[in-house]
Amino acid sequence: MSFRARLTLVAAGAVAASLVVVSIVVYVAVAASTRSQVDDGLRRQVLLLSSQADGPGEVTSGDGQVVTVDGEVTPLRPDSLTLPFVADARAAAAGRQGNVFRDVHVAGSHLRVLIAPLGPGRAVELAAPLDRVDQLLHRLLVVLMVVTTVGVVIAGLAGRLVAQAALGPVLRLRAAARDVAAGRSPGRRVPVEGSDELADLATSFNDMVGALERSLAAQRGLVADASHELRTPLTSLRANVEFLLREPGLEAHTPLLTELRDETEDLGSLVSDLIELARHEGDEEPGVEVRLDYLTATAVARAQRRAPGIDFVTDLRAVTVTGRAGRIDRAITNVIDNAVKWSPPGATVD
Repeated sequence: MSFRARLTLVAAGAVAASLVVVSIVVYVAVAASTRSQVDDGLRRQVLLLSSQADGPGEVTSGDGQVVTVDGEVTPLRPDSLTLPFVADARAAAAGRQGNVFRDVHVAGSHLRVLIAPLGPGRAVELAAPLDRVDQLLHRLLVVLMVVTTVGVVIAGLAGRLVAQAALGPVLRLRAAARDVAAGRSPGRRVPVEGSDELADLATSFNDMVGALERSLAAQRGLVADASHELRTPLTSLRANVEFLLREPGLEAHTPLLTELRDETEDLGSLVSDLIELARHEGDEEPGVEVRLDYLTATAVARAQRRAPGIDFVTDLRAVTVTGRAGRIDRAITNVIDNAVKWSPPGATVD
């Protein structure tokens, strides 16, 4: 998983966790508030019934019943539901417990029941329906789930945009590092924006590239200087060997002088390659279509001039390749030179 994806998931997860916590808090608070309102209404009805001198009358809403200490049950309205918890009501009538709230389902209705002492030897059970409260909480739960889901989706999209914006400098730095590593742009710099940690990273990268450039320049200069310094004595050595080969009376040393001349030529070719490498190191020669047979024929002709005692046999056909002409030519020349070097006089090189 990419760092951008991980950053997006972290942002979306943090928002989702926050929304879930807020939703739970809101749901619990609303549930507690609505139930508290129902409980307050039941308490007010108990106070109203307790204040009636001629005994409890009918309740204005909900269902209820009066229970004596002996277990006699009297409904407060003719159509009142029969409520459970008679044992709790008898305990309240006997003064053994105070107000008690219960939840119960009766005849398909969800009820909130208050059991409270009503006077000496009596207690009352009052019930208020919770169906509307349940519907309200259900709608609230659906709304909170929708809001949480939409919030998580929006947080994911926003997190992706933020991650993309935040990782922009890192991606540019990665591209620059790849170019430097591949040798395409050894001196490429990245822009420094702001003064944060990413800006410090970009500054450090640019400093590293600058140091690398200086090191490569010093290396190329050293190789070029050393190669130039070697070319002069090698040229003098080759001229002296050629002079000795033409000098009469040294025929006995001709094989040794010939080998010395060949080794000098090889060393001169190596020095030339070093100079060429130092001059063009880091420069990307564009790939072009090259006639491989033409390059081979040219390399063979050069080898024939340097080694007239070797017979070269070629069977060239028109072949076109895509590459760097200079490097292909050097590769062919090296192969042919090795064949000439290790072939005896009069040998045939195919």
